[in-house]
Amino acid sequence: MLEKEALLQAYNHFIIGYSKEVDLSPKTVKNKKDALDDLIPFLDGKPLTLENCISYKNYMVKKGWKKPNSQLNIVKNLRALVTFLFEYEYIDKNFAKRIYRPKVKNQPESLPDIDQTEAAIIAGTEPGNFETPVSRISKKNMRFALQFALRTGVRGEELINIRGKDLFISDRDPNSSKVLLLKAKGGMPQWQPLPLDMLTLLKLHINDEKVFPVSIKTCNIALRRGAKIIHLSSGINMHVHILRKVFITTLSRYLTMAKVCALARHSSIRVTQEFYIIYGLSELGADLNMNHPLIRISLPPEDDIRAFIYKNLRPHFARSRMEIFDKHVPSKKKFLIEIYY
Repeated sequence: MLEKEALLQAYNHFIIGYSKEVDLSPKTVKNKKDALDDLIPFLDGKPLTLENCISYKNYMVKKGWKKPNSQLNIVKNLRALVTFLFEYEYIDKNFAKRIYRPKVKNQPESLPDIDQTEAAIIAGTEPGNFETPVSRISKKNMRFALQFALRTGVRGEELINIRGKDLFISDRDPNSSKVLLLKAKGGMPQWQPLPLDMLTLLKLHINDEKVFPVSIKTCNIALRRGAKIIHLSSGINMHVHILRKVFITTLSRYLTMAKVCALARHSSIRVTQEFYIIYGLSELGADLNMNHPLIRISLPPEDDIRAFIYKNLRPHFARSRMEIFDKHVPSKKKFLIEIYY
């Protein structure tokens, strides 16, 4: 059995050596240490067994890790430790999956739509009349970074670590332009397509050490400031990672789930569907009313036409253009009825 000095040596290999081997982010390493640093003192010379791992989890719950997500975090890190010990032949049996994993119901986060998010970015990074030149440059950089994140779905750590030499922009085939994300989740570099509407601006930064010289903290502040300016619901907590959720949820309306998963760079479609795609009740209600055949039959023709137009044309037009189109639907009712029916 693994115990005492041998266990301490194996634990340090997992936390320090292995983390360097797979290039885990400092944030991930800190998370592991927070969850497991009391393990060795808790065992106090006892061997690492399934029963002792379960006892440690219960000990941490009594110590204050009572929330379901906190308990899940402990179990995930215990499982990762046990799997590592087995794969590196410190122990003979892998009992990781026998450490009970509490079921945590994912509470959906309130999301703005993509137009509201873009408006919050612009409002939150708009310089005031008496801003200093340094402050104006800072806000310009934040707007550039946040708009890029909203168009690509990159994570915060990935965003702030993009270098100019990681950009590969093709003039011959702009759609093949891409960025290499060296700080991608999991420690392995990943490719992500670049947005066409930002290629010209991105070209100006191909020689820069950092394409987006911003911090996550100041970007979060800018997003919350923008949300307040545009009177976004107070129930929506604006932060950099929410841009990724808006990106994924928006694309899920127009692309196959396989493509959304690929653009999100998730390991499985289940992760995309369970944790990132969030539909509001009003949107579900609108989808129900425009697609349920019995409900549609009972609607006035102009409402049915409006629903059809928004469902089929919304992906191809900016919101402002759709509002203009919607304004003129009643005056074109006869023409639209002929097209639709």
